[in-house]
Amino acid sequence: ALAVTRDVTDSRRALAGLRAREAQEAAMRRAATAVARETRPQRIFGAVSREAAALLGLDAGLVLQIRDGGARAVGSWSAGPVEPVPLPPDELFTGQSAEVRAARSGRPERVDDYAALDDPTARRRAAAGHACAVAAPIWHGAALWGVVAAVGGRPGAIPPRAEALLADFASLAGLAVVNAEAREELIEQALTDHLTGLANRRAFSERLEGELARAERHGHPLSLVVLDLDHFKRVNDRRGHEVGDRVLVEVARRLRSESRRGELVARVGGEEFAWILPGSDMAGGVSAAERARARVAAAPIPGVGTITVSAGVAALCDGESGQDLLRDADRALYEAKAAGRNRTVSARGD
Repeated sequence: ALAVTRDVTDSRRALAGLRAREAQEAAMRRAATAVARETRPQRIFGAVSREAAALLGLDAGLVLQIRDGGARAVGSWSAGPVEPVPLPPDELFTGQSAEVRAARSGRPERVDDYAALDDPTARRRAAAGHACAVAAPIWHGAALWGVVAAVGGRPGAIPPRAEALLADFASLAGLAVVNAEAREELIEQALTDHLTGLANRRAFSERLEGELARAERHGHPLSLVVLDLDHFKRVNDRRGHEVGDRVLVEVARRLRSESRRGELVARVGGEEFAWILPGSDMAGGVSAAERARARVAAAPIPGVGTITVSAGVAALCDGESGQDLLRDADRALYEAKAAGRNRTVSARGD
């Protein structure tokens, strides 16, 4: 009878263990699917944080990126009072939190009770509602990309096999995180002028159409400034294209310094730039163009001298397309060139 009881007990334990593993595998699949649905890095970081916590039944999640000898939180999620804790630069080398330990060791780490640790890092965690935590590294090939952590609000809340589960999840999530970041970098490169660092023609066109739709939907004004360097061909012919490139880079820097939040300055041709000004009418566009013209000519460019620009300004009218707006600004620019250069002309005589 004792042997039969023992066999039944062992069978029940085995079945319970099997069910627990099946539940964990199902949770892993759900977590991986949730992360795979996202495409933007910030949304992926948030999904990884959320699903890491859900996978282990804990209260909060965190993603840290390790770069240039430091760590920064790039994603977090919390279901309650447990909140992310800022990471001072030196903590990566001295702290005793689970995520910092995982970053240093390159393997999963856990802390079952922060209150039991005599460490400033642990005390900051405890003060923020962190009672326990488990963390696993995220790898990009042989390089450590960062760490994913799950945090509990009660001591001892970390389930069995948490380190192995989170390490498996980190491997899956790491693919999504690294791929999304690489994709974002490729998109940014495709939309950036390689010489000046400004937006390129493609980025300008996409942004113009988006701002046009927003302006029409909300009834907001929109203006466009097109600027062209005066006598730039002389610079290339007399001093060479390397000097010409330096001039373009410096002019781009000066134009960027005059733009405000929400505006876009782009290089749309060899020496031609365009400036999208959401919320600005014709008067606002002319004022911006005059600021830019003055800024470009304010100081000589070393080895070249003073450079000037001509500008054409157009403001959106009812029923106009982005191409109409650009055509109007181009015509105004042509008039500025024909009138002697180094001046601003507004379209349609406004």
